[in-house]
Amino acid sequence: MVNSQDKVPGRSRGPTPWRQRLSVQLLAIFAATLAAVTALNIWISGAFFRDMEKAIVGESMAGIGAVERAVSQELQKNGEAVVDHAVHELFYRELAYLRDNPRSRNIRDPRKLADFCMKDVGFQRLANRKFMDYGYSSAYIGVGSAFIPIAHPRKDILGADLFEVNARLTPEARRIQRADAFEEHWKDRRTGGIYYEETPTYQPNEIPTGMTKKYAYHVWGEVNGIPMEAQISTYIDEFRRSIRETERKHQEVISRLTAVTEATARRHARELLGMSLGLFGLILLAILILNRSMIERPISAIVRGLEAYGKGDFQTPIRTGAHNELQAIEEMSNVMASELARAMSGLKDLNTTLEERVENRTKELAEATDALRRQKDQSEALLRNVLPEKIAARLKGHPTDIVVEDYAQVSVLFTDFKGFARVVETITPDRLIRELNEIFGHFDELARKHGMEKIKTIGDAYFAVGGLPESNETHPYDAVRLGLSIRDYMEGRLRQSGTLPLRIRIGIHSGPVIAGIIGRSKFAYDLWGDTVNIASRMESAGEPGKVNVSEATYNLVKDRFTCIPRGKLPIKGKGEFAMYFVEAEVA
Repeated sequence: MVNSQDKVPGRSRGPTPWRQRLSVQLLAIFAATLAAVTALNIWISGAFFRDMEKAIVGESMAGIGAVERAVSQELQKNGEAVVDHAVHELFYRELAYLRDNPRSRNIRDPRKLADFCMKDVGFQRLANRKFMDYGYSSAYIGVGSAFIPIAHPRKDILGADLFEVNARLTPEARRIQRADAFEEHWKDRRTGGIYYEETPTYQPNEIPTGMTKKYAYHVWGEVNGIPMEAQISTYIDEFRRSIRETERKHQEVISRLTAVTEATARRHARELLGMSLGLFGLILLAILILNRSMIERPISAIVRGLEAYGKGDFQTPIRTGAHNELQAIEEMSNVMASELARAMSGLKDLNTTLEERVENRTKELAEATDALRRQKDQSEALLRNVLPEKIAARLKGHPTDIVVEDYAQVSVLFTDFKGFARVVETITPDRLIRELNEIFGHFDELARKHGMEKIKTIGDAYFAVGGLPESNETHPYDAVRLGLSIRDYMEGRLRQSGTLPLRIRIGIHSGPVIAGIIGRSKFAYDLWGDTVNIASRMESAGEPGKVNVSEATYNLVKDRFTCIPRGKLPIKGKGEFAMYFVEAEVA
């Protein structure tokens, strides 16, 4: 008998079963894949955080930098407007003080008026004002060809001729002081602003060293026929103080963002590596525990079935015999095959129906969008017709804001028809409305042409204003040109047959007003102030076919228009006012 054990040492071993090879291969593939995915994730995460850091810092730098530049420009623009408003208000107070003071109202000699202003405590207190932290005001009088400071923080230049003071400056000092620009303003009596660097000759002693960059605004006028100027000077850095603080905080935030991003990237890499190692250990343990037969046979059956599905055979179901999660795959695969078979047959019809629905829905959405756009355009057009464009834009963005603004200098125009009530009694209401609509419609076109803002019509009266909502220096000229255009238009209508015999009176006055919005459900933009009342009195005190202006307006336009003085005439509630008829613009 042969001992079976004698054959064991010489028995040759067969090849490793494919199930074992598959397990080892799957394990090796999984380990390599997991390692590669982990390394790739760490690299991608690092690149992502680096890109995110660059994007955050770059966008923050660009965005905040753009905001800083825009805010800087807006602050400078608003600062200039504040200086403009303040110097006009101060100048009118100085003129009122000298005209109302019995000791100065009759002084006609420029030198005597300059001596009075330099010695008068009340005028010095009014003219020497602090503006913001380091700004200041000053006042000057033209004495012949000389330009004399009568109020200034530098007492050593009071009474001196500034042309001579400038002549003593060095060429470099003249350049940085922009002496030529100042002298042009003084010679031409030009109202406006100048940016420059202040030299020690003019800089007040209390201003800190190094603060030299300034902005000065000049306003010219006359008192007792004597040319006089008021000026406010302030430092540009005062406009931009908040920008410098914003930039410092901006840099702090960028530094913190960079540090937080780097820390987050490092923490994320550590967490990702730890999670990958833990997952690898768990799956490795599961692979070693699971019975290879519980996985391989059902997978083989599923693979064969899916290959058949891939070839278009949906009739042969998959049978794995598994009693674990693979059984669910088997069931879902069979259900999927059944559903695919049914879906393929009806896919074409469904696709056709879907395309029709999409086309109809797209058409409906396009029509609805067009309707909404038309409604929006109509609403915005109506709002722009009721209110000035600047005010309409502000209300659209902030509908609950209270819109009230103070304007130091505007020009108000009123018109009215003489004997309108008698004309109304002789015509039908339809003809009256047609005539007024045609006339006032033409007035609106003339107002737009001359840069005037129509406020409203009151019966047969027309009310317009120049110099708001955007302040400008041409408002008195714009108002007078509009008045002359209206006068010429109405005179032309009188020469036409078939039109109503309407004779028009036109009145203009310049001064400060308050403007704002009245109402919530129905908006109305209106003006308040004595300037409005005086402009109305200028119209009622005028004559048909004439443009009647107050002395305030006359002083602003006399160099450009031919005017006929009417002397002082009484007006209701205001006493006597000097008035002038404007005949034409000087060629």
